[in-house]
Amino acid sequence: MPYQPPPRSKSDQAKFITLVAVLTVVMIAVQLWWRGDGPPHRPVALPPMMMVDGWLNTEAPPETAELRKGLLVVDCWATWCGPCRASLPNFAEIHRIYGDEPGVTFVGLTSEPESDRAKIEQVIDSTEGFDWPVAYGAQPMFDALGIQGIPTFYIFKNGRSIWSGHNVDRLASELGKAIELGS
Repeated sequence: MPYQPPPRSKSDQAKFITLVAVLTVVMIAVQLWWRGDGPPHRPVALPPMMMVDGWLNTEAPPETAELRKGLLVVDCWATWCGPCRASLPNFAEIHRIYGDEPGVTFVGLTSEPESDRAKIEQVIDSTEGFDWPVAYGAQPMFDALGIQGIPTFYIFKNGRSIWSGHNVDRLASELGKAIELGS
């Protein structure tokens, strides 16, 4: 005689249906977050750029007052973050397309300390087209911006964020719209 599972009670069935429903909602939320359609953007002011330990890929640190003019595109990343590293070539392509637009500036921020400077420089050198300034030791900036995960991209207009997200393709679309509307 084949195995016959014991009959389930109505409360067991209700628990199972509830579990399936909760898991479905969680899976949808994760998918939306991954696509970059996560929580709604919360506008923030651009923190002072001196809240970092140092700068790479530039002759002089960018001035906060200058960065508060026009559009500023910020990439918050780290050398140890796989999704961050995977997004860098696409970010470099966005920089190639829009980097010469009047009033558009790009910067990168990493919370990694000066002791990781060699790792940061290696990533810069190994990524084709990576020629925008990068601040290291930027944890105070991450805190001021409310960064919860990386990569996180921001678009600031005249010192106020107008978009933030985790999807580099969505960044390209939003930046294109912002430039179309005028900086």
